[in-house]
Amino acid sequence: MGYAVPAALGAGKADAEHRPVVLVGDGAFAMSGIESGWCAFNGVHPIIIVMDNSGFGTQRPMRDGPFNDIAPLAAEKLVDVFGVGKGWLASTEDELSAALAEAFAHDELAIVHVKVPKGSISPALARLTAALGKRV
Repeated sequence: MGYAVPAALGAGKADAEHRPVVLVGDGAFAMSGIESGWCAFNGVHPIIIVMDNSGFGTQRPMRDGPFNDIAPLAAEKLVDVFGVGKGWLASTEDELSAALAEAFAHDELAIVHVKVPKGSISPALARLTAALGKRV
């Protein structure tokens, strides 16, 4: 957890012809999302999609508790802190489609903050946490 955004900097520097696209949860973004600024200031302009399910979706299925809840984070506004890039908040599929279309159209740091229902996780993450949960 927390690896994807910093990895975008390395990926972008290693291959400047391809723009990094990052899919990250809100918990992991809370840990290392600040690295998106380093990306922008180093000439790497990732599209960062933050899936906000209000907590640590990897841990919650294995060990539920209040420690999996995180404070609300306006991830899309981080670009204002850096003074570079553009951010969007998407709560519907139409808003997400519009945000992604604009993000791909401009070569600058892009943070798309996607609100999803609290605790929702993908089927792949559900399978992973079920397997890992047997070991913890």
